[in-house]
Amino acid sequence: MIGAAVVAGLAPDLDVLSLFWGSTYYVRYHQTLTHNLFAVPVLIFLVAYLFHRLSRYHNFPVLLGFAGLGAFWHLLLDLTITWGLAPFWPISSRTYCLNLILLTDPFFLLLCVGACYAIFRLPYWHLRRKLAAVIFPSLLVYFVARFFFLFSR
Repeated sequence: MIGAAVVAGLAPDLDVLSLFWGSTYYVRYHQTLTHNLFAVPVLIFLVAYLFHRLSRYHNFPVLLGFAGLGAFWHLLLDLTITWGLAPFWPISSRTYCLNLILLTDPFFLLLCVGACYAIFRLPYWHLRRKLAAVIFPSLLVYFVARFFFLFSR
């Protein structure tokens, strides 16, 4: 189930393949082709179906729910970065962004690296929980502080 959430969470970034046609296409189509409310349900269904057919877990509605959670979490996080998101593409190319995170923000990248380290490298679950108990509230405080700093001007 978690695998379906992770794969569906990464699936919207398939639009990075537009780089094969050059940087002009990448800038034009990144955050549009697979980051909209029309393509994401298709990606969710495909990932859930793939996991339903290839894994030992065969409860399709649960897989669909976890895939949906992963994909929509991806869209929510992409909404916070400065690039913006075009959720109604191809009907509208208007982008929306909360402008909370710069992709090169060192504090944000440090927290993300810490989270990845906790998930993949720490040997014991209690250590992972302790690190997560520091990282995720830090991210929340960081987002709230950036939000109030940006919009209090």
